[in-house]
Amino acid sequence: EGVHALTDGLFDPAIDQRFGGAGWGDVMFDARTARIAATRPFALDFGGFGKGFALDRACAALRDAGVVSACLSAGESSLAVIGEHPLGGGWPFAIPHPLVDGAVLVELELLDEALSISTTVGAGTHAPERAAIIRPSDGTIITAARCAVAVDRSGGRAEALSTALLVADDDCARRLLDGGPTRRFLFDLSQEAAPTVDVARMHAA
Repeated sequence: EGVHALTDGLFDPAIDQRFGGAGWGDVMFDARTARIAATRPFALDFGGFGKGFALDRACAALRDAGVVSACLSAGESSLAVIGEHPLGGGWPFAIPHPLVDGAVLVELELLDEALSISTTVGAGTHAPERAAIIRPSDGTIITAARCAVAVDRSGGRAEALSTALLVADDDCARRLLDGGPTRRFLFDLSQEAAPTVDVARMHAA
């Protein structure tokens, strides 16, 4: 519920082509009994959140065990780091362009943070079992060549933010990019390797 609100409803794990019109608003959660109910048929897909959530739990377990420096990967699109790099300073990462060999979209450093990358292009995006990337507000299936990157203290929030940026229209994208102290990027890959000037930007933590 928190990430749904954080993303202005653009991260919605209940959006599914098979259940037209269904969404998070149809889901009711009773915290006292830990029960979920719905007002209509729907499906839950936590693919845009699950890896970040798992990274958060793994980092918490490692910190509880006394680990002060670590880098965890749940695949190339989901990363989390604990503490500083063993050689000092932040952990450096270069986000490669998914369509141009050798090109880099952005370089950044992480310190006790998680990173999520969402894209409509590149390896795996046309897998038969991959769900359509849908904009919850109007049901639009996003096919434009885009890549979103989000950094946050929480892996779950980073995943939700990168997913939301990927499906956002221009106005919503600007609000998300401007909406907090995290670092967020949105790249229009139809315009070569460069981000659009007014949409792709970084917010320093």
